Amino acid sequence: ASGLAASGRAVPCRADAPDASRLVACGGPFPGHALRVIDERGCAVGERVVGEIVVSGPSVMRGYLSGPEATAEVVRDGWLATGDIGYMAGGELYVCGRRKETIIVGGRNYFPQDLESVLDGVPGVRSGGVAAFAATAPGHPDRAVVVVETYAGVAADAVQAEVRRRVLQATGLAVDDIVLAPKGTIARTTSGKLRRAELRERYVAGTLVHKNGHVNGQPSAP
Repeated sequence: ASGLAASGRAVPCRADAPDASRLVACGGPFPGHALRVIDERGCAVGERVVGEIVVSGPSVMRGYLSGPEATAEVVRDGWLATGDIGYMAGGELYVCGRRKETIIVGGRNYFPQDLESVLDGVPGVRSGGVAAFAATAPGHPDRAVVVVETYAGVAADAVQAEVRRRVLQATGLAVDDIVLAPKGTIARTTSGKLRRAELRERYVAGTLVHKNGHVNGQPSAP
């Protein structure tokens, strides 16, 4: 994961390496369809280079009913920009995450799924109760935030220290803020996906409540 963040390249490593990221091979395009990975200029990138995934073919949408402006944002020269980030290796596609959810710190790209996966099993943290996102503000760099749902009576300092240690060891990223939250704070879609954008909005608004009665590090109103 640290190499992926630093260079934007997926470098093979041992499965048991401490900073390894495990990604599922999604195969290649259907017959009559095409996919490629592009950089910010829209140029195709090489093998194992991370970029945005674009697709084309007869089953790909031609546009939005809402109008040409919305269509122009995602369809260019017959290619649909999926908003997903990934890379090609051996003719197969690997998806790293969503472009809008990428955490950019110090010029490096970090994917929230990588941060969340290394925190599985942290003592005091509920299974599946971890979400990472970037808190952004105009004119300021991204702040890496991790929300963890904890059990009652856990030692907050110990949990936060272990979260910071694991993320730093696996990805090289120093987390800016760790929010300890009660069960049910991290919302999911009906298909089970984390609602990271909703969490980010609540965090920025100061409405993510800690178990100890604090809101984003500040005492909450009685």
